[in-house]
Amino acid sequence: MDCLIILLALAVIGLFVGNKIKQNQEAAELARLQAEETARLQAEAQVRRELEEKDGFYEKLADGLDVNVLLLGDSIATPDGLEDETLFWGNQLALEMNMQYEGYTSLTALAQAGSTAAQALERLNALESAGDYDLALLCLGQNDDATALAASYEALLQGLRQKYAKCSVICILPA
Repeated sequence: MDCLIILLALAVIGLFVGNKIKQNQEAAELARLQAEETARLQAEAQVRRELEEKDGFYEKLADGLDVNVLLLGDSIATPDGLEDETLFWGNQLALEMNMQYEGYTSLTALAQAGSTAAQALERLNALESAGDYDLALLCLGQNDDATALAASYEALLQGLRQKYAKCSVICILPA
């Protein structure tokens, strides 16, 4: 009888030890899989950061990365007079880009009716941005004095280059 009890006790201990070993193996496997997934996600994030750092506007679009667009201008670049601001061409552009490309397009509009290139430069200099702009749309010129336009526009372009070195620029001038 004592032998039977001892055998039974050894069997229970063996089951307990076996289960504990199996649990430890499963926990180790889970930890290994979690470490692999963490390393994979970190590697993907690093590749994405490197792409974001080296890519310009057009490359970011092609790579499916988010882009930030800055709109500086006069009344041509405002939704003034529209009952529905979603119909504003700047918002339509961002919406279309969001539908056409994988990344998200964010639009910051710093346009004001009657604005000149010099005033746009002042707004640019006052802008405290959390990040870089990938594209700047400049819609200016109809309110500028013809003799001052070239110098003001050049100063605005230089200001953009100093503040956002990788920013692509599209100039939309009045006819």
